[in-house]
Amino acid sequence: MSVVDGSAARAEIVFVVQATTASQLRAAFPASDDELAASGLQLCRRSSLHPGRHEVLSAPESTCVQTVAALGWSAPRIVTDLRDGGAGEWRGRDLASLSPDELQRWRSGEAPPGGESVDDLCGRIRRVIAGVGGGRYVAVVPQGVARAAVLVALGLPASRIWRMDAEPLAAVAVARRSDGELRLRLRTV
Repeated sequence: MSVVDGSAARAEIVFVVQATTASQLRAAFPASDDELAASGLQLCRRSSLHPGRHEVLSAPESTCVQTVAALGWSAPRIVTDLRDGGAGEWRGRDLASLSPDELQRWRSGEAPPGGESVDDLCGRIRRVIAGVGGGRYVAVVPQGVARAAVLVALGLPASRIWRMDAEPLAAVAVARRSDGELRLRLRTV
C-alpha cells in the first residue's frame, strides 16, 4: 500500500469477507492448500456485490483471490498485509483438537505457536488503514481481518474480536477522514 505522510488523505476500504472455505466447513484453521467450498462458490454466483469504482484489493490467501474471481470482479491487487492472522503450527488443525488450555490461552490473546496474536493482527490492519493512499478500495479478506478492521475503526481492544461474527461476503467499510479519524460505515457494495 502506498503510505501517505503525517496528514492522511481521505480513504475508504470496504472489507468483504471471503466466501465459505473448506476449512471453515471443517471448523479448522485455514490450511495452506485451502480452497473455496462448493457452497462458497454458489454464494458468489448468487451475490449482487459489485466493487463499483473502488480499486479491488485481496489478501494473498488463495481463497480470497478465488472469491474475487467467483464474484466476477477484475483481477485484484494482492496486499500481503491483509493476510489472516498467522495460525502458525495450528495451520489446518481442527478447532476441536485444541486442548481446553490451548483454546483458553489463544482466546485470551496468546498467539498460536509460531503464529500471530490478535493484538499483532489489529496492529497490522491499523497500519494498512493508516497507510493506504487516498481513494476508495474494496478488499476481499479472511474473516479475522474484517473483524480486526472493525476493532481498529472503533478503537476497541483486541479481546473484543471474540464478540463478533463475520459471515461469508459480509461487508463493512472503514473510512479515514483527512484528519486521520476513522469511521465505521455499514453499507452495501
